[in-house]
Amino acid sequence: MILELDSFGDIPVNSMPFIPIVPENIRASSLGLRIRDEKWPTLRYFIDYGNHRIRIKEFFMDWFFTGFPKSLMSSFADAYSKVSFSVSGAMQIYSGKNYRNSDSASIYYHGTTIEAESSNSMNHEEFVELFTGSMVALDEAFCHVNEMPFHERSFFASGHHGQWYEDERIARLSWQSGTSERIVLPDGEILDSSSFGKIKNECGAHCIAILQNNAYEGVLWLEAAPIGTKIPHAYYKLREGEGLFNEFLHLSENSSAMLMEPYGPQVMQFLHDGRIITAAMNPGIHYRIKSGIQDFKESIINTMDGICRI
Repeated sequence: MILELDSFGDIPVNSMPFIPIVPENIRASSLGLRIRDEKWPTLRYFIDYGNHRIRIKEFFMDWFFTGFPKSLMSSFADAYSKVSFSVSGAMQIYSGKNYRNSDSASIYYHGTTIEAESSNSMNHEEFVELFTGSMVALDEAFCHVNEMPFHERSFFASGHHGQWYEDERIARLSWQSGTSERIVLPDGEILDSSSFGKIKNECGAHCIAILQNNAYEGVLWLEAAPIGTKIPHAYYKLREGEGLFNEFLHLSENSSAMLMEPYGPQVMQFLHDGRIITAAMNPGIHYRIKSGIQDFKESIINTMDGICRI
């Protein structure tokens, strides 16, 4: 159900699974809030910025690697166009074309995903100027949201099923709060366990663990699945893509990585002890895989052995 709002002050921030980002001194219209029912909660509105009419949608993305610009991606490895990227404080800003071939941006901020679509031509610098200079977070939502682990924020981890296989990958797992496990990356960055989900049956097994730091600014999405599992879509098979990742590393016969260098998202996949392990990091994590591949793998293996025993 979508509720029409008279103003951003009507947003029930203490029941939202994400931190709303709202315009400051910019005209907004058609404010709507979709509450959790048959679909996930979203905040939607339009703004007029210069000569641009921009459609905004905000939500907590739980069906794909946290913080990745899914609305600009045609597959897990490809984008609809070349993607531009920059960071401003805790705000990670991507821009490119979406599936409608419209100039669009995907912004990530402490767990909130924002999709912005312009009605006419709009470049990366204009999107950056808009979101760093004219949009503000509703600070009163921070305390509420920061206490929520991934599976409590997530629509699909609570058992709702969607129409896409990405949704099913999350919904079929049994989720719970993270353990006391944490990971210390080779550069000293510490990530705490937020939630993990598992499934194990006659078809095989699959596990996802979410670790984060600095109130979801940095997120590490870990997955493990045994080789030969018959559970559908238990892992994405890394390959070279176009538009987003500008480096693909063949590290060994069973190990590879796709990177957006110099400081964008990173995904690494390798084989260990009969399991295919995938590690995806958003840019809120500063460690770069290329700076110490073996050390990074050892950190991941130790964490997966502690959280995802399958």
